[in-house]
Amino acid sequence: MKFISTLQLLPLHIVAIQAASSGTSCSLTESVIQEIKSAQIAFDPSSISHLVASAVRDFDTAIGHSIDDGSEGLVKDGKSPGLRGYSFFTGLAKSATFLNEFWHKKPLLLGADDTANWIENSFTVERDLKLVEGSYISGHRTSDVLRNGTRTDTWLFSSLKDDVARKTTWAEVEDALNGGTIYFNNAGSLWPGIGALCRMCIDAFGIPSNVNVYVTPNGVNVSVPPHTDRQDVLVMQTTGEKHWKVYAPPKRSKGKSDALARGKNGDVLDEDELGEPLLDIILRKGDVLYIPTGYPHTTDTIDTEKNDEVPSTEDTDYSVHLTMGLVLANISSLLP
Repeated sequence: MKFISTLQLLPLHIVAIQAASSGTSCSLTESVIQEIKSAQIAFDPSSISHLVASAVRDFDTAIGHSIDDGSEGLVKDGKSPGLRGYSFFTGLAKSATFLNEFWHKKPLLLGADDTANWIENSFTVERDLKLVEGSYISGHRTSDVLRNGTRTDTWLFSSLKDDVARKTTWAEVEDALNGGTIYFNNAGSLWPGIGALCRMCIDAFGIPSNVNVYVTPNGVNVSVPPHTDRQDVLVMQTTGEKHWKVYAPPKRSKGKSDALARGKNGDVLDEDELGEPLLDIILRKGDVLYIPTGYPHTTDTIDTEKNDEVPSTEDTDYSVHLTMGLVLANISSLLP
């Protein structure tokens, strides 16, 4: 049964988002983890469709892995990163606890060990981002007022380069990474490995998905300011570390901006309006974070030791994560 077939049972907090519960129960999180692992154990690679097999192969090829080369650190329980990724998606989509307790209700953190650590290094600066050199790929950069601290409460950005019709240079990328975040929307149409990731997720969940890539150097005080999104997201940390705060949706009031686009297009969303975060965490390589539609969040790379007893083991200058959007909100008007 596909994830989409259960949608009529879900309390869709898209038209009127309700406040989240006070926190995420450890026991509920453990239930999700056990359900995912049970699905992974039962997962039979020989049973996947030709289309999924093609996506798995494309993903593994893009990250430089061959299922026959015996690469140490990439094979776990006899499964390639692509196979582990697809089994993770299907396990999460089949998890009754995730569906009933977290979907549209509260955020969920799954550590690298809980996900079979399949996403690490699936997108890196050296192997993947540098492919933009000499291409026509053009992303965005956070604005100078965010970088210099003039503004911290609304999302402002500009194009990565002044003329999107000419080829991108690495010098432009380096300049854009100086003290701020760069990002590439709909990256599945730009990098084959990310396109394969989208295909695997679509098959597992049965709803549209897309991926954005975010790259932030260390020491950035505001990577992205507090904002909400129109879709549920799975945030997958591929390299480095990032500090995340996730909040319950603020109360709606007459005349306020779109609840699913707070902190954007000039709308201000400051922490006084948000209250205490539901999650205040460090996302490390291999971790996956689920954030429901309309739940505000903000990130930085300045506090990557905050509230965390585990010292950093990453030797990298950048934090890279993929944001997988599960685009249910965009088709909500078609649902009963």
